[in-house]
Amino acid sequence: MAASTVSPGFIRRTFLDHPASVGESYFEHAKVASHFGRQLAKASVIAFVHAVVPGKCCTSASETIKDLHAELMVGARGEIHGSPGVAHGEPGHAAAVS
Repeated sequence: MAASTVSPGFIRRTFLDHPASVGESYFEHAKVASHFGRQLAKASVIAFVHAVVPGKCCTSASETIKDLHAELMVGARGEIHGSPGVAHGEPGHAAAVS
C-alpha cells in the first residue's frame, strides 16, 4: 500500500492562506478566532438564560454580538468586509473588547 502524501499546496491553502488574507500568522489567527469562539459561546449561554428567564440578561447577548462585530470591522478584516477605516471608539461603532 502506498502512503498518501499531503501536498505543500494543501497545507498552505488549508492553514495559511486565510490567516494571511487578514494580515495574521497562523497562531495569531488561532488566538483571534479562539477569542471570537469564546465570546460567541458566552453569548449563546446568555441567550439561553434569557430564553428561560426573560427578565434576565435582556441585552447582554446582543451587546456581545455588537462588540464582536466592531472588532471584526477593524483593520484588515474591515477592509475585507467593506468597512475600511473603522477604528475602535469611532462614533457610531461599539467599542471593541480586548
